[in-house]
Amino acid sequence: MVGPGTGIAPFIGFLEDKIHLNEETKAESHLYFGCRMPDSDYIFKNCLESSEKQGHLSKLHLAFSRAGNKSYVQDLFAQNKEQLLALINEKSANIYVCGNTKMGQAIYALLKEWLG
Repeated sequence: MVGPGTGIAPFIGFLEDKIHLNEETKAESHLYFGCRMPDSDYIFKNCLESSEKQGHLSKLHLAFSRAGNKSYVQDLFAQNKEQLLALINEKSANIYVCGNTKMGQAIYALLKEWLG
């Protein structure tokens, strides 16, 4: 799941459903989330971090574009190329992208480059 900024909304719904049903993630699940500032824009911090801690989410990948080492979700996505390709090729992983158009285009370009 890739959802920076307001693109996180549908994925919060996924996580809340798992939490409500008290289901641990059966399949590996990763969430790439980004916002500008962790202190003011990371409004779902508790929900996301507790979801990872409780096993409803396998891994939370965070990018902050206006704090310290500036990073974007597409940068984190690219850094995890080998792991993501293994999930796609070996486990038929699904990728869901919601949010910023430029980011979505960047994710699509990476996948097109990797998968041909």
